[in-house]
Amino acid sequence: MKQRMASGKFWLALIFVMALGALNGCGRFFVDETTDTGGGTGGTGTSNSYVYAIGSATNTDGTKTYTLSGYAVSTRKLTPITGLPITLPFEPTALAVAPSNSSLYVAGADGIYSYPIAANGTVGTGTLRIASIVSSMDISPDGKWLFALETVNAALDQFTIDTSTGTLSLANSIPILFTDQTVPSQAMMVRVSPSGTFIVAAMGNAGDAFFTLNKGTGAVAATGTQSPNSASAADNAVAFDNTSTYAYIARSGTGGGVIVYKIDSSGSPTYLLGPPNDVTNSAAYAVTLDSTGKYLYVADRTQGNINGYAIGTNSALTPLDHSPYESGNGVNSLALATTSDTSVPYVLAGASGGPDLTVYAIDTIYPGQLVPLPDASTSDTASTGVVAIATTHAN
Repeated sequence: MKQRMASGKFWLALIFVMALGALNGCGRFFVDETTDTGGGTGGTGTSNSYVYAIGSATNTDGTKTYTLSGYAVSTRKLTPITGLPITLPFEPTALAVAPSNSSLYVAGADGIYSYPIAANGTVGTGTLRIASIVSSMDISPDGKWLFALETVNAALDQFTIDTSTGTLSLANSIPILFTDQTVPSQAMMVRVSPSGTFIVAAMGNAGDAFFTLNKGTGAVAATGTQSPNSASAADNAVAFDNTSTYAYIARSGTGGGVIVYKIDSSGSPTYLLGPPNDVTNSAAYAVTLDSTGKYLYVADRTQGNINGYAIGTNSALTPLDHSPYESGNGVNSLALATTSDTSVPYVLAGASGGPDLTVYAIDTIYPGQLVPLPDASTSDTASTGVVAIATTHAN
């Protein structure tokens, strides 16, 4: 996950649907690097759509610079947020936006920091909240709990969130053990279901760990683990459908591709689909679904593209027309966004090589497809890269 990024600027490939030109009077989607998004005191939250990215740059003298960048996502442009990028005092590993859009949490070598978010997307001064080294974070939909995977110890940490200040307090640390008592050596991603009742942790070569979350008490209970059939396979990312019934896993290596589990009311997983009979992809590294739960997108880090699928009965996956869709070299993260001035949804992709941030509109005329426009890109001559991205929530 350690990638290169220079001064927080990205090569940007911004891909959009031609039909929006008729809807909005302009068919071009571009980056406006001159428009000021305004000032702000921070912490008030926002209903607009913003994307934040963390990255790492290797300088000519061998030192590294770590950066937090951000953009406002709108119909015609991607506008840099005022005051960003900023240089981080630590190497970043993960980030998460609170459901209220009032705080941005950034994890790194020093611990977990929180940054207040103003209504215009600007961020305030970061505050170190917890001195814990984690590789992935997610926040429960009610905003009460932040979950993090420890980098050194195989554990799921649960923190209470003071929603008025962003302060974190450790509530629980749950060791992750698989059925053969194997302690995972990798901690890739943790995700909380949209219902706020299930948690899945992708633990690399060890496989996946499943938990329930009691929304009333906050109690977390382990419900099972699932492991790959090959020691050379690794589970890298997880995404839930909008009903919290299915969990989709991005698996790389031998037998890699999309793995689908059905989760019952007790939180126990049942294997449904997986390679080689379904979606095969030896370098699957990130996964996301659209907001309707009808389409699945999987990033191939080696090929530098995104594979799109229509989701059918029992989560059967059918490739979308014109899939895969070209993306950045070493694409490693996916996120969703919807602009405030239109209901058009977007898929955003972060990558370690140019283009480092790619924005796609999801086609509504040919549902699910990501259709590129050739005139929607800008570039910077510096070598850049993205570690992870996160978007604000639709409120």
